[in-house]
Amino acid sequence: MQFLNGALILIFIFLISVVDFRKLDKNLKFISFKNIFRKINILHLIIITIVSFYIKYIFDRNYILYFINLFCFFGLYICSITDIYIRYIYDVVVVLFFIIISILNFYAMYFKISIFAFLTAVVLYGLIYLISKIMYKKEVFGIGDIYALALVSISTDSFTVFTIGLFSFVLASLFYILKILIYKDYKNYKNYEIAFVPFILASYLIIIYF
Repeated sequence: MQFLNGALILIFIFLISVVDFRKLDKNLKFISFKNIFRKINILHLIIITIVSFYIKYIFDRNYILYFINLFCFFGLYICSITDIYIRYIYDVVVVLFFIIISILNFYAMYFKISIFAFLTAVVLYGLIYLISKIMYKKEVFGIGDIYALALVSISTDSFTVFTIGLFSFVLASLFYILKILIYKDYKNYKNYEIAFVPFILASYLIIIYF
């Protein structure tokens, strides 16, 4: 168990480190062992290691819940990075972690809870997506954000995924207001864009683990 835990963390850190996320949408070579030596990877190493071991501490007596939450964190972390750098969430990333977590849920008989939470998230945040798109004539709350919340939903229950989504909006709104105040560009405030998935990740970590 300890070996598998350490191996998963090291593999994930390695995979994150060899990718230069700045080049993903520029048709440039974005995978290279040289990327490992970028300074940003030190920050990735620290964050991933601390969070992973804290998750282990929280779910130490239930290894299935530990792995469910670990893979959810991994998926959200990748989605957060791509959302920050290129404002895009890759379907393949969400689907991959969705399948892994679903298998763990099925094995541990959490499947009914996760399915109900998933349906709740899709319906609720799907409506928010449609309403916001109609109101603002563009994607304010993107489909990628729904993918990220769907990943959270199968890792928890309906009430928790609702709380995480709500808290994400609060955090993002506060950040948006601060950004406007700092730049003082009040005329173009409607054109400001922020990556939303990092706020989902932050809300997930705060609500689940604190």
